[in-house]
Amino acid sequence: MKISSYEWFLNREKGRACLVAGVAPSITDFPFQKFKGVYLTCGDGALRLRDLFDANYWVVANDVFPVPGEHSEIINKFKKTVFIFSDSVACSRKNVDTEIFDKELEVDWFAFDQRHFNGSACRQGGASCCKLTKLYPQRLTLQEYMKKQFNRQGCYSSGSTVAVHALAFAILLGCNPIYLQGIEIPVYADEYKYKPDAYADSLLPFSPARRPDLRKLFNFISVVNLGKRKIKGALIRSGFVREKSPFFRDIPQILEDFNYLLSLAGENGISIFNLSKTSTLNKVKNLKYLEPAQIC
Repeated sequence: MKISSYEWFLNREKGRACLVAGVAPSITDFPFQKFKGVYLTCGDGALRLRDLFDANYWVVANDVFPVPGEHSEIINKFKKTVFIFSDSVACSRKNVDTEIFDKELEVDWFAFDQRHFNGSACRQGGASCCKLTKLYPQRLTLQEYMKKQFNRQGCYSSGSTVAVHALAFAILLGCNPIYLQGIEIPVYADEYKYKPDAYADSLLPFSPARRPDLRKLFNFISVVNLGKRKIKGALIRSGFVREKSPFFRDIPQILEDFNYLLSLAGENGISIFNLSKTSTLNKVKNLKYLEPAQIC
């Protein structure tokens, strides 16, 4: 069933504890045995973490996996999960037929925009996703709806990690308290890891399980001979220099986005706790750290 508006989510889980679950290995530190709250996950979390919990809500904002139409069969296996995805991201890679969403999705689902602020095209001349502004001319982005609903000044960004949108939906649902686990936002590429799952790994082209062995020293010797401009890449591939993660350049904005939502939540009596000692989110001002064992 297609969910038609943000209002469907508003305070739907009011007062219930919620885990916003990322897929980093630290997710296994969470005390699942005694938790009786709402499970909200993101990315490929519903699939990768299925041995740990049954997701109540699944938030996605990428154009790789899962994309309705390409992966509808997998999505439909999670019959008790509300599938929430950014169609503005799904349609950015290619001209996705939005009608296929309603035709193929058998679960409760909701599509949201995270980039066309004020209904404007996101790039000069438009992109494939910009057709959505004509299909839904009055639609607010998730950020604009949060701003309107909670009477805030300004919006958080289009989002460089789906985790920020997942947290926004947890707040919108009225969950309290909200726990963040398995969301690391690593600085370095070698820290960008997932909880292992053979099936999920087989579906993702960017999964660590599918990255080739670079034979460090051999690559260093061969590539460095191509010229000075290749030296940096050679050093990274050889392991002499640590490669930065895909999040690295966006970390300041990511922390600002989380701080925005943390402030919004605090003004509405919602407590948010980070449960990972190693997460970059510990740099967010006023985000309290809590040992997973302390979860009630």
